[in-house]
Amino acid sequence: MKEEAEVYEKVRRAMVTEDVTEKKGGLAFGLTFVSEEEPKMPPRRLTELKKENFEKWRDDQEKVQSQKQKLAQQRREEALIQKKIEVAHKEMERLEKYVNLGVQ
Repeated sequence: MKEEAEVYEKVRRAMVTEDVTEKKGGLAFGLTFVSEEEPKMPPRRLTELKKENFEKWRDDQEKVQSQKQKLAQQRREEALIQKKIEVAHKEMERLEKYVNLGVQ
């Protein structure tokens, strides 16, 4: 309980309210917390591991993006070919009418 009171006292003293603004519908304000302790740096090994993971992640993302683009291009080409086939079928049906009329 004593520790909590000390921590609360540190935070309460360090807390600064800024830019208090009262608008229609409520009150808006900014808070800034200032720590009295020096920030701790993460272990060097951890940061290097994160950097390696990021490089691997970026490479994987590039591969995934490339695959998606290839698949999208393939689908566009297939859709274009399908559209051409449909147009050709309609044209053939239209021309068959004239051929069948000439035979009778």
